Amino acid sequence: MKLLLVVFGFFDEGRASSNRAASLRKVIERDERVKELIVLTSGNVNSLEMASSAKTRYVITGLTMEKQSRIVSVINMILFVVKGLNFRDGTDIDVVIGSSSKLITLIISFVIAKRFCSRLVYDVRDMFSDSLDALFTKNILKHPIVAFFRSIEYALMKKSEHVNFVSSAVMEAHRPTLENYTNVSCYSNGVDNDFSLDGKPRLKAKKSLILYAGNVGLAQGLSKLIPALATNQKTCRFIIYGEGRDIRALKKATRRLGNVEIFSSISRADLAFKYRNGACLLLHLEESFCNIGALPSKVFEYAASGAPMICGLSGYAKEFVEKNVSNAVVFSPSDVTSFSQQLPLLSDEYVDRKEFSTKYDRAIILTKFLNHILGGHR
Repeated sequence: MKLLLVVFGFFDEGRASSNRAASLRKVIERDERVKELIVLTSGNVNSLEMASSAKTRYVITGLTMEKQSRIVSVINMILFVVKGLNFRDGTDIDVVIGSSSKLITLIISFVIAKRFCSRLVYDVRDMFSDSLDALFTKNILKHPIVAFFRSIEYALMKKSEHVNFVSSAVMEAHRPTLENYTNVSCYSNGVDNDFSLDGKPRLKAKKSLILYAGNVGLAQGLSKLIPALATNQKTCRFIIYGEGRDIRALKKATRRLGNVEIFSSISRADLAFKYRNGACLLLHLEESFCNIGALPSKVFEYAASGAPMICGLSGYAKEFVEKNVSNAVVFSPSDVTSFSQQLPLLSDEYVDRKEFSTKYDRAIILTKFLNHILGGHR
């Protein structure tokens, strides 16, 4: 059996979509039913050598550069679209899997599947139309724009054999429209072995040391949150590792604050060390994104580390953390007062969340997902 995995930025370590796709690649490579896997992506040539295997072949559509500027990112997206839509291969492809929250990935996957008469599977982290809904909170054109793009997403998904949603809340919101046309499931994100707590750290976490690591985008709202927290909590030190669309605004807003330090993204191995180095881990998602049922993959990564967690969440994400993660407190998104009330409730002890890590082992979850789609269930 021959599979094609379509994902933008497969080698961009630290992105939620790339981490999930990399885990899926490992699961596919271990499956004896799959003789060949093609990964269609843009990527970093330095990571390519580390990820190579006898079963997997990579089709890189963009520029391979260590540092990605905005211009390079735009060029890579254009090349991904052009080369993806014109993808050809010498032999038939049995299954096409489009894994992303980007609408263009759904379109490219659909075109390729139709060209090769392949089974089409979507692995959806977030609905693009839902993200637009969350971003355009006050735009008068919001409703027609969201409706237009949602109709495209639904049309593509109805032509697929299987649609998997990473969040059960997102799945439940869209299942009624899709379930009469395609198989709908929820195989969630999960815990990677890289971050699992192996032995309890000797040191305790300091509530005065707050660490955030991940995407610094509009959904996280850090350019508004961090300056407010740092001004209110002057005895706390805020450490940020990450990059994204909101990073410039964050740096500008915090440049005169002595208790905020911002660094570029670091490797997963280095992140795992930082998580165990005595900090409380901060997670934040803007209210509008919580309302669409999003569940940040960082929840699983943070939880596996055993470190104390303080999370700015609401809706389904809030319920998930409160129900499943010990020594984690939740404050209202963007609410400094709520943060100040919740922080003292954290224990400074690292905790063993082995039960959580076992329940949400990403390799097991994705193995079940692969068995489902290769089994041809409808």
